[in-house]
Parts: sequence; C-alpha cells; structure tokens
Amino acid sequence: MLYDTGAAFGEQDAGRSVILPTLRQQGVHQLDRLILSHDDLDHTGGAASLLSGLPVTDVLGAWPKSLAHIKNVPHQTCVAGHEWQVEGWSFVVISPSQDAAEGNIDNNRSCVLRVSKGKAAILLPGDMEGPSEYALLDAGVAIRSNVLVLGHHGARAASTEEWLRQVGPDLAIASAGYLNRYGHPARAVRERLVQAGIPMLNTANTGAIVIDMRATGEAHWQAYREISGRYWW
Repeated sequence: MLYDTGAAFGEQDAGRSVILPTLRQQGVHQLDRLILSHDDLDHTGGAASLLSGLPVTDVLGAWPKSLAHIKNVPHQTCVAGHEWQVEGWSFVVISPSQDAAEGNIDNNRSCVLRVSKGKAAILLPGDMEGPSEYALLDAGVAIRSNVLVLGHHGARAASTEEWLRQVGPDLAIASAGYLNRYGHPARAVRERLVQAGIPMLNTANTGAIVIDMRATGEAHWQAYREISGRYWW
C-alpha cells in the first residue's frame, strides 16, 4: 500500500523521479492499494506517473483531474468506517465522516488512516487540521498511536495540544521539504511537541525514514541520511 504520491514540478513529479525508482529498488512491482489523502498537488502530483508505471489494484480517496485518462483502476471515496486487514494488521479510515467528505474544506476532508496490530499503531492524517482533530476527539475514536505523522506537514493549524496528548506517540514525523516556503514544521508545533515530550524527525533533515514496527509496540526507526553515507564517497 502507498499513501500519497508527492508533488509535481513542471515536467517532473515525485511519482516518476522518486517513488517508482524506490519501489523497484525494493522489489515492489505492484500495489494492492493507493491512497490519495486529498486533492492537493503536493499529495497527488505523482499519482498519474505511478499509475502508469506499475499495476495498482485500486485507489482510495481523491481522484484528481490529472487522472482523467486512467480508465482501468477501480476508485473508492474515502469515508470513515472503511477498514480491511492484511496479515493481522488492521487498516481503519477514521476520517472524514460522510458529511465532511461532501464538504468544501479540502484539508479537513483528508483520508485519515490508522494502521494497527496488537500494541502497535501508526496514524497518517494527510493535511487534517484542528477542526477535524477536535471532531475525532469528541467522537471518542481510537487514535492512540506509537508513531504520528504530523497533520499538514507540521503546520501551525494542526497537531493541537489535546490531539498530541490523546494520540500519545513515541515519535512524530514531519513530512516537509528543505527550506520550504511555509516554514513547516511550524515553531508553534515544535514547541507543543517539546512540551509534550514527543521527539520529532523532520524529513527535510533526515531524508526518508524507515520504521520497523512490531505488534508488541516496539518500534525502531532509521533515517536515510544516517545510514546511506555521502554519495561522493
């Protein structure tokens, strides 16, 4: 399964230049499911190249105009309650609700996925921000997770204090670009994480992050730039 496909940059996109080469290097030649959290270019920009480059059984979530020419891949809208299991791991969509899925605020319609087994869980919120975080907290949805990807790349409007407290992660990950113009992850979010005692990894500094998570809740992570060395050596 792949969650989001990165951005498009003129003639290039992350699907063609990053994701497909990485999957091939890892021996992955097909996907059972592609999840597109919401229809923002920095999340769906690589989707067309990816779908053209390897077989994908189905797509869950957004279906941007850039995929209009893709005719042979089944597509489902992402709505809370959708769940499936693979090798004992549970994949549960916890947001958006049916009403929110039909709304106009795209970030808060993000397909929020919790993957869990035993005592282990990881939470993938797309660009979900504070209003949807509070809605999930009010609804009493199971959100506690060992690893949390920060909503909206660590934007100030996401990762509220109560959200971080209730999720209670051992690690937070900011998926952000080096010197990005938005300043993600925001200083306010970094301060909230420090106050909550939650360590953070930022992909702008670490490169790709590989997490080895066991059902016992034990998790180990490695940052690409720590294990790969320098390419000119």
